[in-house]
Parts: sequence; C-alpha cells; structure tokens
Amino acid sequence: MKIAIDDGFSMTRPTGIGRYTAYIMSALAQHAPQLRVRSVNLSWLQAVRPRQLRRLVYLAWLATGYPWQQARSAPDIIHFTNYQVAFWKPRQARYAVTIHDMSPFRWPDSKSNAYIWYVRRSIRQAVQQADIIFADTYTVKQEIIEDLGVSESKIHVCYIGSDISPLPLPQAQHLIQRLIPPLNNHPFLLFVGSLERRKNLVPLVQAFGLLQKPHLHLILAGRPGIGFEQIEEAINPIDPSHQNIHLLAQCTDEDLRALYSTCKVFIFPSLYEGYGIPLLEAMTCGAPIVASDISTNRELLQGLYCKYAGLIVQNQPEAFATAIEQILTSPTLSAQLVSQGQKRVCQFTPQQTAQQLMAGYDSVMGNRTRIHADKRG
Repeated sequence: MKIAIDDGFSMTRPTGIGRYTAYIMSALAQHAPQLRVRSVNLSWLQAVRPRQLRRLVYLAWLATGYPWQQARSAPDIIHFTNYQVAFWKPRQARYAVTIHDMSPFRWPDSKSNAYIWYVRRSIRQAVQQADIIFADTYTVKQEIIEDLGVSESKIHVCYIGSDISPLPLPQAQHLIQRLIPPLNNHPFLLFVGSLERRKNLVPLVQAFGLLQKPHLHLILAGRPGIGFEQIEEAINPIDPSHQNIHLLAQCTDEDLRALYSTCKVFIFPSLYEGYGIPLLEAMTCGAPIVASDISTNRELLQGLYCKYAGLIVQNQPEAFATAIEQILTSPTLSAQLVSQGQKRVCQFTPQQTAQQLMAGYDSVMGNRTRIHADKRG
C-alpha cells in the first residue's frame, strides 16, 4: 500500500500539526515498514512570503497542480493531516483526513470571525471529500458526528504519544536558571499552551493569588492569543512586577523538557481541547497534574488503578487552588499522581498509533496489513 502524507506544509515548522505528522510517519516506519509512506514535497512553498500569501498559494495548488502531481505518483491513500483537502482526487486514490479538534464549531471566539468561517468551510469540505476520517480522541469523534452529521463508521480514533523525555534534575535546574534567572531554584507551577481565552488562564492566575505563597512561582509558557489582554489584567493586581509570574513566549523542546521535569504541579485548565499533548508530555516527565473537568482531559487522564491520573477539578479559582495545595503539601499524593501518570502515558505508543492508522487505511482499501510488534515487548 502506498501512502502519501500531506500536512499542509506544517511539518517543517514546530507546530502541533507538524509534530503530529512527524510522529505518525515515524510510527508507520517503525511498525508498518511494508507500507510505502512518503511525505508530499511542499518545500518550494517555504520561499513564499508572507505566511498569508503562502496559504493562498497552497490552496491554489490544491485546486490545480496538486491532483496532477499526485496522479503521477499513484498513491493508494493521500492522508491530509491538516484540515485542507484537494477538491478532486487522482484516479483510484482514497482520501484520509485528520480532524484534530472542533473548536471552530465548539469555541468560535478563540479566533477571528474570518478565520473561523474559513476553517469551518475547510473542515466541512474535508469530511465530505474524505473516504476515512481520523479523530484525535473519542471526544472529537463524537463532536464530528454531532456537528457535521458524519457516519460513525467513517471515523477512526488515532492517538499519538509524547515525543519528549524527562531531563535529569541537575541538568533541568541549570537550564531553567538560565532561562528564568529570577526563579532562583524556587518551586514553580507550570502551564504550557497558547495564552488565549480558551485555555482558561484567568482562573489559574487567580488561584495562584489565593495560594499566597511568597516563594512559589507560576510559569505560563506559550504565545499570546485572543484574550491575552484579560490574562495580563488578571496578573497585574496579583504580581504587578512579574516577580513570581513569568511569561515565556518562546520555548525550545529542551526548555519544555526542563520545565516539565522540575515543576511541582502542571496545570491544564482549558475550557476546550481536541487532544492535549501537554498532558502527555507532563506525564512523561513525571509532573503531577491538575486539569479542568472537560471530556478530553478525562479521556486522556483515565487511570489504571484509580479514576484519573491527575486531579480533575471544576472551573473555579478556589477549586484549582485547593487541588494545587493538596499536591504541594502531600508528597504521598504527588508521588501517586506521578506514578499513575507514567503508567497511563505508556499506553500511548507508536505501535498503537500504527495499528489505529492501519485499521483506518484497511477500512477503505480492504487490506489486512500486519503491524510489526515492538521487539522490546
């Protein structure tokens, strides 16, 4: 089976979709080497500036030269890992598309009105054109069914895992001290993700203020988005000089490894998520978790020997503050959450990803391709 994977030129950039694409290609290479998997070469698009023009050129290419290019290489399946899909298919090819979340339908004020209209239109076209749809979670699968009326049998869930690993404590502490000198090795809480309204950071900042711990710090790692001004307004009365609350707009993978590996608590207070890679990264690096009570968080944090591999709380500053306080004051609880998290994240493996992808591919090709077992298992 020949698979062409198109990520809408995201793989060359450190985006979530780019990392997703790299992960599934690696998973298929490891555990389904009999497949002929290649990425669609869009390197020429990188020279197009600015980014908005590059997107327009890509859309024009999808409608014109793209199908002709793919027809020459004759793939069995073209898997679009972004929400953009070419309007017509090369002869005998099947289309697969990954829908990562339904935020344009479920949380439309997270982006501009024009962008939401554009993405909604693109997603509708993608699910109509696709022969098979991959959803990041069962939560997103159900949302696609409810919002777009797609048949359940057309949608397959495909989990991915974390592609980072923990750093040894001394190395992590040294890196963080250079990254945030005012921290001075004091304990800190951590959030990772875009700093926007949907991430629900105002209650987290307010919870930090309720804790009233002079030596405790809060690190918000991510780029500002819509609603960032409200986050700043929440920070100012609590920490006007930013001595204890630190904003990191740029973080390398090494920075993130250090932050996850040394934080006292990782907090994920989002109002809506399609997946939640930061949860997996935090569990991988041994951080105890406090997360908001939303469907995706419950799905990803399902415990093996307890209900959840983290503390799931209501969307209130007092609830976040109470959960954080419990972890900070109970080494036993913290260790239990870390242990449960590391057991849970071990279930998200490249082999599982390859199996789930192949189940979807087989459903439209009628093949039964054996997945290579992990030799270490």
